[in-house]
Amino acid sequence: MTVRVQGVTVVTTVREFRLLEYLARHRGRIFTRDQLLDAVWKEGSFVTPRSIDVFVRRLREKIEPDGIPAI
Repeated sequence: MTVRVQGVTVVTTVREFRLLEYLARHRGRIFTRDQLLDAVWKEGSFVTPRSIDVFVRRLREKIEPDGIPAI
């Protein structure tokens, strides 16, 4: 899955993309880790609520200005 940030293509995993898409569709809302797990990890795969922290950190590294790799 790819996302464009300020004209730069950023590659994401499927889960990162689904999380980003969900958050973008519900902009301005605050979710608990459990709510995000229910919304994004529906298939029943084993993920702990604290795993959300890791996915959010990885997304932020990829899409925030300081985290975008130079081309």
